[in-house]
Formats: sequence, C-alpha cells, structure tokens
Amino acid sequence: MLALEKDSILYRLIFQANAFFSTFTPTTEACNELENLMRKATCKDLFITLNRVQKRPPISYSSIVETQNFSMGIFYLKEGYQIPLHDHPGMTVFSKVMHGRVHVRSFTWKEKDVSNKPSTFITTEKDGMLLREAVVIGDYVINSSDENCLLKISPFSANLHAITAISDCCFLDILGPPYKVGERDCHYYEEIELVSGGQPDDKTSVYLAELEENGYYCACVPYSGPKIGITDDIRLFS
Repeated sequence: MLALEKDSILYRLIFQANAFFSTFTPTTEACNELENLMRKATCKDLFITLNRVQKRPPISYSSIVETQNFSMGIFYLKEGYQIPLHDHPGMTVFSKVMHGRVHVRSFTWKEKDVSNKPSTFITTEKDGMLLREAVVIGDYVINSSDENCLLKISPFSANLHAITAISDCCFLDILGPPYKVGERDCHYYEEIELVSGGQPDDKTSVYLAELEENGYYCACVPYSGPKIGITDDIRLFS
C-alpha cells in the first residue's frame, strides 16, 4: 500500500484544503495557498497514470479523501462526454485540469435569496416547466497546459456549470462542504429557449429548467494513490 508522505504535494493539498474548509470564514491567504499548491500539482504528484485513462468508463470519479468539511478527488472524461449542467448548493469548489482540454459553461442565478436559491421563476405554457433566470458567467476552453488552468466556484458566483471533454481529460476537484443527500443535493438543469414571449431581459441571461432525470452516470473507480478514503480524523492533516 502506498504511504502518504508528509512532504508530498498530495499531503500538502489535503492539509491546506482542510485548513481552508474547516473554518467558517477562510482567509485570503488560505485560499491563495491552496490555489498555489494546485498550480504546482502534476499528474505524477496525484498518482494519475494517463495510460489508465483510456481503460476507464466514459465518465468516472476517483475519491482521494472525504471529510465532513470537504472532499477531494479526480474526474476522468473521455473525449466528447459531458458532466451536464449542475449546481453546487452553498459550496466553494476548486478545480484544476490535469490533462487534456475541457469546455466550461457557467452560470449564476440572476435573482436569489440569502441561501443562493433562485427567488423568482416563470412557468412556461409548454409542459408547465418552472424556469429560473440565470446569467452566463463564462463560456470558455481550459487546457491543462494553460498558465491559468484553475476553475473556482463560490456559493454566490458561477455556482452552476457544465463541463465537456474536448479531448480525453482529467481534473482535480476539491469542494466543500461536500454534497449531502437531503441537505446539499446536486440538481441538474437544461437551458430552455422559449418560442414566444418571456425572454430574458438581456443577452447574457438564459432560462434554466431543473431536470428530474437526465441519464447522467459517473462510475466510481478506486484511487490509484494512497488509500485515505472517508475520514474525520483531523489529526491526519496536522
């Protein structure tokens, strides 16, 4: 079994993620340190072997560690596959493209309440769908070789996004607090174009409809690095 070395980038990432997410009001310094460590991290540091990417399911996830405050893992996508438009309720997310190229389209709710839930919606004549207005925050491509290959989501900005693999790719994902059934559920959406009337009031706005089912499936594949798994033993990171 591989050991988690305390001087390794992986250990320092886990340590800094715990420092950032375990406090109610993270400091700018803690945020910068986590982002700097992510920029330094390589596929070798995270035990990513690219020849194994080809043998994985079209979309898969390998969990590195999960605590009550944050989770860390690696998503793998084969060319042409997509993680559909989804939200991150009350979460902060740091991601880094480790290999390949991805297209990201992100949104922020235009009208939201204090919990960042949409506070206004309209009902379409077709199917009686509830539509919520969102603002397009980003529509861009990230390459692992880019100087800035990090993606950050806050509870109140760019909190919804879809990620499409332009080539076979993988990315590191650190988020907190983690999804939790019944408390922080993940919701999926689709962009809706209305035929007549009720259009968003500016060109950067769109309407989103929540999906009950979307056929999305992400396989869970064991992590190839040190076995940490689910833990709340903070002594591990001190």
